[in-house]
Amino acid sequence: MASILSLTRQALRPVCRRQLAAATTSLLAQRSLHASPITLKKKKNAVQEVEFDDFAFEEDELVSIPAEEPSAKGKQVKASLRGQLTPEQREKRFDELFDFVKAHIGRQPTADDPKQVRTSAWTHLIQLATSEEQLKRVADAFADWTTVGREFKEEQAVLFVQRCNQLKCPTLAVDVFSNRPYYRFDLKSVEAARELLHSVYKDSLFKESVLVSTLFTLYNLPPLANDIVSCSMLLSQCLAVDTPESRVIAGALLPAFKQSIDNSSPMPLPTDPASRKQGEERHLSWLKNAAGTIDSRLRARGEDTTWLRKWRVASGHIPSAGQAHFEHQEQPRQRAAHA
Repeated sequence: MASILSLTRQALRPVCRRQLAAATTSLLAQRSLHASPITLKKKKNAVQEVEFDDFAFEEDELVSIPAEEPSAKGKQVKASLRGQLTPEQREKRFDELFDFVKAHIGRQPTADDPKQVRTSAWTHLIQLATSEEQLKRVADAFADWTTVGREFKEEQAVLFVQRCNQLKCPTLAVDVFSNRPYYRFDLKSVEAARELLHSVYKDSLFKESVLVSTLFTLYNLPPLANDIVSCSMLLSQCLAVDTPESRVIAGALLPAFKQSIDNSSPMPLPTDPASRKQGEERHLSWLKNAAGTIDSRLRARGEDTTWLRKWRVASGHIPSAGQAHFEHQEQPRQRAAHA
């Protein structure tokens, strides 16, 4: 079993210190991490994917449940309302597809026919799921797919995290990715890791957020401390929680975050709908909100945040001092004009 402590230190490289040991040991004492560092390699599938006629659902046959926020464009297949299913039809489709997939995967498939499951079947299953119980059934079947050399697509990890988020069970996604020997469902990109971190960050699940930080190392992703979006979310949560353990982690993250800000050009939110990349916009909005929390928390502690406020102004996240003063003067005039 991998050491959560050592993985946390690696995840926060190059800024972690010895004092992280006591903080993370205390914080994650009751959480289990069943995984080991891996090397992600692209493999050629030896099995040819064959169409499975009875259960090859088209995108417009699925129903999408609105997320709390827009999903990444191109990363999550959105279903058309043209073929909207009733809850009963949706559950039937899920059961039929799940049974088909389950019977045709694994080292010893139980199906009598030689049909092979397409990778897209997992996307449909995740989309069709309407409860944590159904998502757990899907996750329990992941290992039967990968143990015979098949692979999941990078965007399917993002989709699974988003679906858990939509169905109010973000900790299920944390459990799946933190127990790789059982699920064998890999976190293949920083984007997926950001999605996973945000899903627990927004619900103020601090211990889970720290656990997610260890997954950056487990899946050979760049250190969390080097990713400005992820670093900002964990740092802002540490400052908001304000416990002895969180203060230690915040103390390790703050220099890295400041360095990222100093080395980063302004990062405004996209304004042109034609060129807007939805996934990028969402992640930048997370950075904007987290940076605001960091700014206010540090100022409340009496610390100088000029370095951060300048960057926020340059990024258009907050008005400049002169603009804010002008708007403050204009508001009473506008109210008087409308009186």
